[in-house]
Formats: sequence, C-alpha cells, structure tokens
Amino acid sequence: MPYIEECIQSILAQSFQNWRLLILDNRSTDSTDSLCSKYLADRRIEYITNATDIGMIPNFNQCLDLCDTKYYAILSHDDMYADARAVEDSLTLLENDPELCAVYSHLNWIDGNSQTIARKKFKTMGKVASDTIAKTSIRTCRNLFGVPLLVRAAAVKGHKYESAFYFTADIDFSIAIGQGLYHYVIDRPCYAIRFHASNTSMRDFSKTRSELNSIADKHRIKLSVVDSIRMRINDWQTRAGKHLFYLYLDHFRKFMPACQQR
Repeated sequence: MPYIEECIQSILAQSFQNWRLLILDNRSTDSTDSLCSKYLADRRIEYITNATDIGMIPNFNQCLDLCDTKYYAILSHDDMYADARAVEDSLTLLENDPELCAVYSHLNWIDGNSQTIARKKFKTMGKVASDTIAKTSIRTCRNLFGVPLLVRAAAVKGHKYESAFYFTADIDFSIAIGQGLYHYVIDRPCYAIRFHASNTSMRDFSKTRSELNSIADKHRIKLSVVDSIRMRINDWQTRAGKHLFYLYLDHFRKFMPACQQR
C-alpha cells in the first residue's frame, strides 16, 4: 500500500481534529505495517490486522461493524481527502439537517504520482433527493453519488456492502442508506480518487450493467423498456470511455510533461 501515508496525512491535515482513525489491514503482504507504525503514537489512531484475508467487501463491512461514532467515513488506502475542511464542513451540514444521510462532493482524479488527471463535477449540487440519484445512476450505468465524505451512522440501519455486487457495491450501499432521505453535494472537490496500474478492480467493468439490474430489483426501482435500452447504450458508452481513459493513463499521460516542455 504505497499510498496509505498520503491517505493518513490527509486525515491529520483536517481542520476538524476530534476524530478516531481505525486502519484495517486485510493481511497485506507489503510494508503497510511499517509505514503505519510511525503514526500509532497518536492515540486517535489504531491499527487492526485481520486474522485472514477476508476480501474487499467483507473488509468494508468490518469497518461498519467497528463504527461506534455518530458519523463515519471509509477511505480506501490509495484515496484521500483533497480539502482540509472536508470533514468539518460535512459535519456542520449533517448536524444542521437531520434529513441528510451523507455528504458528498465533486472529485479529483489523481494518478500514481498524486498529480491531478481531471476533476469530476456532478450536475446536482446542494441538497439532493437520494432516490432520484439512485434511479439515474442505474439508468446511466454510472455512480452519480460519488464517494461520501461523511455518513450519518444512524442511516445505515443494518445495511451492508454486498459481495454479489463486487463492482457496484458502493452504488447499492448509497441507494440503501439514502432511501427516502437526502444527501448534500459540496460544490468543490473534497475527495481524491487515485487511478494507478495496480488498481485492477476499477478497470473491470464488464458486469456493471447486470449488477445494476439486480440492484434495481433489490430496491424495487422500476425500469421501463426505454430505461433498459438507455442502460445498454450508456453501458457501451461508459465502457468505451473508460477504455480510452485507461489507454491515455497507461500509454500517453506519462509522455505529456516531456511533450509540453518542447
């Protein structure tokens, strides 16, 4: 986990400091433990190692099981907060509006060197009905929620990430906790998602549409014939776009700085 220090440092840099950080090591075989050890003098930080490799989705659920605070966030080891006020501003929004289940924001896409590739701006901002975004996400075959900066723990209500939705578990979970509620989208990028060569799960999107159809059935989201046709078209467009994106990332982006210097 070569990026985990940047993730931890983005939490340490938050303007809100009354937090507790649990680092769940799912039997990593790299130097994660030594990288994290230097931070364990901070009493707010605890390092937990699983007895066996339980897989990505069960590890997310273990995070939920260990959560005993009013609000929480799950950060992947290679992602990070991109704004020092991300937690403080999210906390203020959640405290002031009990209808909000979570706070999201626009996103920075960064590469393996922490350089910004692009910024993902969502069309909806401010207070948004989660059910509306749920159906639109399914119909467009895209995660239009984003990554939560902070979640109200009471909104979880026993929901879990489902292993059956390996590539879309985040969408399913956002739909589940948001039913009948609202979320808030901050109009600036407060979270950074990293795209790098070793992140293979983000590159496999062959089962996205089939999983989203199952998610629609699970949450009783009705899709018309037109919706299904749009899903097929959007799925094809999304796959094509992602293939081009990774082609650029793997084969062209590394040459861009040299080209720009000429």
